[in-house]
Amino acid sequence: MKTINLNAFNEKLIHRYLIEVFYGIYPTSNAIRKSLLPDWARSKKLNMIVPESDRGGVRPDLELVFSDSSILPIEVKWKSSDLTKRNQIEYLQNNLGHLISLNNDKEVHPDISSEVIQFEHFQKWLAENSLTLLGDSVSIKSNLADGVQYWLCSPKSGALGNYDAMRIEKEGALKNHFWAFENKPQNIANHLRIRKGDKIIFLIHNSRGLGIETGHQLTNNPNAGLNIKKWIIYEATEPYSISLDDELSTFFEDGNPEIGKRKWPHFIHFNLLDEGGDYFLEKRGSVSRELVLSSHPSKSNGGPVPLSKTQFENLKSKFLSS
Repeated sequence: MKTINLNAFNEKLIHRYLIEVFYGIYPTSNAIRKSLLPDWARSKKLNMIVPESDRGGVRPDLELVFSDSSILPIEVKWKSSDLTKRNQIEYLQNNLGHLISLNNDKEVHPDISSEVIQFEHFQKWLAENSLTLLGDSVSIKSNLADGVQYWLCSPKSGALGNYDAMRIEKEGALKNHFWAFENKPQNIANHLRIRKGDKIIFLIHNSRGLGIETGHQLTNNPNAGLNIKKWIIYEATEPYSISLDDELSTFFEDGNPEIGKRKWPHFIHFNLLDEGGDYFLEKRGSVSRELVLSSHPSKSNGGPVPLSKTQFENLKSKFLSS
């Protein structure tokens, strides 16, 4: 399991920027995105980004994994002259590695490609995300109780098999549950904002028999009902990690695909607080829009979307009082 460091106001700041740019979370032209890559990688399709993998004592800042399973290791520095460690330089040389910096003040080695971030674009991203970055940094450093955020995940009822398999894997324990989410920009964008201690409510659902939706794809209909096959209330213990090589890496995959083909690499770990099932939600009410955003197959496919505390508590009270 590879944990992503979300403390945005230390040296990881540029990492966060690059993750959002390469995944398309932050609006970026293809020209800017491609300008950050070496020539050989510019026509490839990105599948996932892995932070700080252990490569025999070398930990590249980022690894870009493409759909053909080729990997681009990247070192990220404020200025190119900061790349001085011999083992990092040798690893980049031997693995078609790449350097990205804000200031190319020195050529590190002729065999290592490098590109410079467009400062105006980075500055714009920083200005537009400063409050989010500050909130993440304060929450991580201070572990503030009042920094708790609330989230909804609404996978369709086909996910029950995966949920049951996860519970069997945990042998009924109420701690260290896990779930993987599809490799979609909306999921990754929200994962980056989930913090340890956040509360997450899962609604595994379907609308069968209600006669209101075609193909069981939810619509924004506050007065419509919903069949809740299973509801679970969690507290996040590890907000975002990527599993590539451990026993969880293909737990939710179909078989054992190459890393460039994996659909479910983004994990969250939880402790279970409450759960139940077979509940008919008479009206979707104030969470109707969030149910659509989370369940839509092209957007999130059951991934996390933010809730207000009031929305979360209202849902929770319905289930606990049933």
